[in-house]
Amino acid sequence: MKLQEKTVRDLMVPIEQYAVVLEDATLLDALHALERTQQLSGDSNHQHRAVLVRGHNGRIIGKIGHLAFLRAVRTTREQFAANSQLDRAGVHEEMMQASERAYRLVSQDVCDLCSQARTIHVRQAMHPVSERIDVNASLLDALDAFDRWQTLSLLVIRNDRAVGLLRLVELFDEVASIMKRCAEEGGS
Repeated sequence: MKLQEKTVRDLMVPIEQYAVVLEDATLLDALHALERTQQLSGDSNHQHRAVLVRGHNGRIIGKIGHLAFLRAVRTTREQFAANSQLDRAGVHEEMMQASERAYRLVSQDVCDLCSQARTIHVRQAMHPVSERIDVNASLLDALDAFDRWQTLSLLVIRNDRAVGLLRLVELFDEVASIMKRCAEEGGS
């Protein structure tokens, strides 16, 4: 079987099996949704690593993955520097970074993270979804799309509606399987 013979539909995770929250949900809500989905999937090798965000119009408008979760709850340099006399005084970047690290050490603990997770809405932390692929596209088209957009997942659409998510891990597994099968058969 070749990449152009299979379609995205063959490898995608249906949207019904994916964690989805409304854009007004908090990070904590999204974390709970992700955890529930991971428990239901049972696939410990390919755990879901993102939550899809549904807008009020019913369409998927974004996704929030591990990195976005972590970025959303940490004190950022911009937040620190905005209130800092050091930034306005032109203090060197290395000194600013050291000051930021020290500030985080004394000001942020696990309870702060929990508090932030309860108040930050996913729309503030999500990555807007612009990378899309049609459900009937070939896996070769999917490979091209992953290469072009440098992403870990593509929203799968049919008639302009989200029907699933194609993850890079499933595409990689399929390509690896084809390569091994071809090598065993002595093909090119």
